[in-house]
Amino acid sequence: MYRPTKPRALDQPVTILIRPAIKGARASIELICCTNVRNGADTVSCGKRGGRDVVRTLRKEVRALGLGASVVTSGCLGSCNTGPNIRIAPSSSWMSGARVEDTSTMLDALVRIIAEQHAVAGPDESN
Repeated sequence: MYRPTKPRALDQPVTILIRPAIKGARASIELICCTNVRNGADTVSCGKRGGRDVVRTLRKEVRALGLGASVVTSGCLGSCNTGPNIRIAPSSSWMSGARVEDTSTMLDALVRIIAEQHAVAGPDESN
């Protein structure tokens, strides 16, 4: 849902909200990245603000670090003016204003989220 408010400045660093891990969740971590493009000269959207570049960079870096998380694209996440936006499932953690320049900050947060999720989920019972 497009919210017509003042867009976030593109020169601001990423904002990261880390929510608690979900107890018992066995799902792997997934970064759900908005790449939606809204048409019109006065519209704001994650796709127009570099969302696809962020996805490409995150995929490359997550793979290189062997983090075991997936990076997927999505349509609108409902906060166009603060984008590009990334939801991190299953914890519902959130990144707003994601930029390629902030990749190391985003990866540091992702490592913390993965570690917390593994600690809360406990040992893998399938072994």
